[in-house]
Parts: sequence; structure tokens; C-alpha cells
Amino acid sequence: MRSHPAYPYLVRMLLASLVVVLVFQVIGMWRDMEFGSPGTRDFSQYWSAGQLLLQGKNPYDSDELYRIEVSLGLPDEVPIIMWNPPWLLLWILPLLLLPFKVAALAWLFLNLVLILSCGTVIWRLVAPTQARRRIEVAWIATLAFLPGLFAIRSGQMPTLVLVGVVGFLYCTARDKPFLGGVFLVLTTIKPHLVYLLWIAVAWWVITERQWKVAVGAGVTMVVSLSALTAISPIWIAGYQHALESPPLYWASATIGTTLRLLIFKDWPSAYYLPSVVGGLLLVGYLLTRRPRLNWRTALSPLLLTSVATAAHGWTYDQTVLLLPYLQIVAGMLGGELQMRVQQKRLVVAALLSIGATMVIGNRLKIPDYFFFWTPWALGAVYVYSQAAHR
Repeated sequence: MRSHPAYPYLVRMLLASLVVVLVFQVIGMWRDMEFGSPGTRDFSQYWSAGQLLLQGKNPYDSDELYRIEVSLGLPDEVPIIMWNPPWLLLWILPLLLLPFKVAALAWLFLNLVLILSCGTVIWRLVAPTQARRRIEVAWIATLAFLPGLFAIRSGQMPTLVLVGVVGFLYCTARDKPFLGGVFLVLTTIKPHLVYLLWIAVAWWVITERQWKVAVGAGVTMVVSLSALTAISPIWIAGYQHALESPPLYWASATIGTTLRLLIFKDWPSAYYLPSVVGGLLLVGYLLTRRPRLNWRTALSPLLLTSVATAAHGWTYDQTVLLLPYLQIVAGMLGGELQMRVQQKRLVVAALLSIGATMVIGNRLKIPDYFFFWTPWALGAVYVYSQAAHR
């Protein structure tokens, strides 16, 4: 089709039609948007905490948060509290300056753009040479990745963690370690999702003298904390008070929650047990094997294991697994070592089964903790697809 003379005109017509559809869609969403609409519920906690921060108040004050969230339309009897570190609010400050409805709509579309952009960069980095031009496959696969869609619908922030991971991978591949450290700091808004990555990066910085990564991360944090203190000096006391009562009552989609509910019912800290074991095993591996880390091959296993053993995490937090997911998809399109047709069919069937189960569970409103197995299942598909190329 690309060789046909009408192809360029057809593409322009389709793009123009898409723009028109998007414009009418935005107008319709703006007219009907209210609390509970796509992109509003979880975003309300960030917007409300941001208003308190801008007023010089404690962004973790539950009474003040509830007052603002009720005015937005929250029907619950308790507030939605932001448990992320307060420097997240600094990084999304432009959104916090907007009215809630405008900010929520802007974040919904920005979320989509960031996820698609990350999918594009990942594809350019990990896809076989002959498959890199088939960028439409990357976009379709990215849009079909359910955790990303859940994050967009809820108005959540794991997309920023994904941006941090992908930015770090891109910068290290382009030999820009300082900028890689800057991107890596984005993952601190949900550090439990990538805790093994931080351990591996610390090992890499020390053993291979990649000090520019540490400098980039350190400078970014110092600047962010200084700006945050200038806006609201009481954030330190507020955050420290919040950390004294962590949400150990959460039943999130993690193996730690399963252990807590089934075995360690009287031990709330059992949530952290898988992370402690995972961290110790990685440290032991690094000390005994002393590997030279190649981030193109090491990052996906680290992310899969981190998310699978994270202390807390919801299905939308699995958005950070877009990297290994696209690596699986790209591996089926060719390379130096081809997968057999039967192997490709099995991988496709497994991915579709995981996605279909998440969709059905979401539609039936099954509690999130039933989906602790999805990163483990994706990890199994990843291991199988990698082995099929050998």
C-alpha cells in the first residue's frame, strides 16, 4: 500500500479524521465530566493535596483533604489520601494550578501520550532491527496493555515511574549517565515498584564508577526538595507524620497481601516479606557473581521481579511492566533467532488470556488482591519467549 500514489493522501485524510473525532470527544468529555468520570477519582487525591501544598498546609491532613474532595464530589465517608512522597506534587505543579476538571482532563490525555511515547521509545530500543519500522505494532500493543488503560482511567501516576525507567534505559543506551540519573528520580514516587532496580543501580554505580548517574539523581532531588521547601516549609513534618501510620490495611494486588490474608493474619508487616527476600537474593547474586550489567537485558527481569514481590501495588501499577511486555511482542516479529509458529501462538494465547482475565475481573469488580498473579504470569511468558530464541 505504501507504494501506491494515493497512500500519502489516504494517511492525511485518516489523520484529519482522527483529529476531528478527538476534538468532538474532548468537547463531549468536558461537558459531561464530573467526579467519577474517567481520570478523576484517584487524580482527586493529588489535586486536593496540591491545593493544600500551595496554601502552605499539610498535604497529608486527612480532614482538610476530605473537605476538598467532598467539594469535588467524593461520595465516600473517608478521604482518599495521597501516600506518595510530596515531591510528586512539585513535578505535576502545572496541573495543580488548573481547576480540577481541566486538570483531570489534561492529565488523562497526558497520561495517554506518555504511555504511547514510552511504548515508542521501548520499541526503538528493544525491537529487532527489521521490526523497528513497524511502529504501529508497538502502538497497538501499548494500547492493548490493560494496566496502562487502568492507570489512565483512574487518573493514577505509575506512568511517571514508567517514564523514569524508560528514560533511564534510553540515556544509558546513549551514554548520557547524568540525564539517566535525572530520569531515575521519577521512580521515587513509587519506589517499592522498582526497589530491585535501585539496588542494581547502586551496585552498577559503585562497581563500574558510574558516578554521573548518582550526581544526576542527587542534584535533581536537592533542587526538588529545595523548591518544595520554598513553597511549603511544613511538608517535612507532614510527610514524617504520614509515614508513622502506613496503610498496612491495604489489600493490594501483591503476593505480600496474599501471605498476609492467608498465613500471617496477625503480622501486618508480612506485606514486606517478599521484598526483603527479593532484595537479599539480588544482593547475594551481585556479590557472588559480580556481573557486568547490561540494562537492555537486565532491566526487564528486574522490573518483573520487583513488581511481583512489591510490598504494595495495584493492577494499574503494573504499567511499569510495559517494557518486558513489548519485549515479548517484539520478539515474535523476528530476529537473528526465529520463534517457531507454535511458540508464537502459545505466547499470543498466554498474553490474551492474561488480558482477558483482567478485563473480566475488572468488569465484575473483583477485588484487586485476586490479581497478584498477573506479574508472575507475565514473567513466565517473558522467560518462555526468551528461551524460545535460544
